[in-house]
Amino acid sequence: MVEYASTVWDYHTRRNINKLEQVQRHSARYVTGNHDYTSSISAMLRDLEWPTLEQRRHLSRLTMLYKIYNHLVDTDFTSQLTLRQSSTRGHASHFLQPQCSCAAYSNSFLPRTVPDWNALAVDPLLFQTADAFKNYFFTDPSSHHFRF
Repeated sequence: MVEYASTVWDYHTRRNINKLEQVQRHSARYVTGNHDYTSSISAMLRDLEWPTLEQRRHLSRLTMLYKIYNHLVDTDFTSQLTLRQSSTRGHASHFLQPQCSCAAYSNSFLPRTVPDWNALAVDPLLFQTADAFKNYFFTDPSSHHFRF
């Protein structure tokens, strides 16, 4: 429930991100049954192999952009997505950054997600499916760390 429609409402202020992370931290105590407040919640989260909710929302935004560009969702953002003609760094599937004239729009889905997409180390459009994209970027099984 905490992540429902998070691509739309994803918080950008550190204050709100921290408030939301508290939900997961309390959940870690509940799931592990460790209610000793001297115990390390960070260690609990590592043991549970739970990424932060912020990381999960970041991945959700990137996956939604993948789906939008590949026409896997019924939305008309494609008119706002333009691939750059040349790229001197990184992968070849860089989008032009949408122009923003107000702070509210600059913190919305597309302007926040395009720079993250452009910063990916691997070309996201090389993946055949959204699941393959998500699984690759979500975790490295040997280290349980995000790849972005």
